[in-house]
Amino acid sequence: TTRTRLHSIISPNKPTSKMTTNIGAQAADAVNDKLVERQKLEQEMYAHHQDLQTLISQRNENEMVKEELEICEKESSDATIYKQVGPVLLKHDLSDATD
Repeated sequence: TTRTRLHSIISPNKPTSKMTTNIGAQAADAVNDKLVERQKLEQEMYAHHQDLQTLISQRNENEMVKEELEICEKESSDATIYKQVGPVLLKHDLSDATD
């Protein structure tokens, strides 16, 4: 009994093989949770990147249209502008197009 008390005093928290397995399983679960979280963040980042590319493309198109309308205003005040809506071109006055 003295030896048992002495042993428990020297190493009171000595893990058993069952505790080691639990710690390993807990670590594996924690790593898996972090991997899942990282994959979700990567998917979210990819979606935001696609949205950014779409917005940049739209901005470039808007800037190009603005430049073309400025050229039309300089050359002629009665220029006719056509706007594409789906597969159809709709006729607009220059004043309507610049608004």
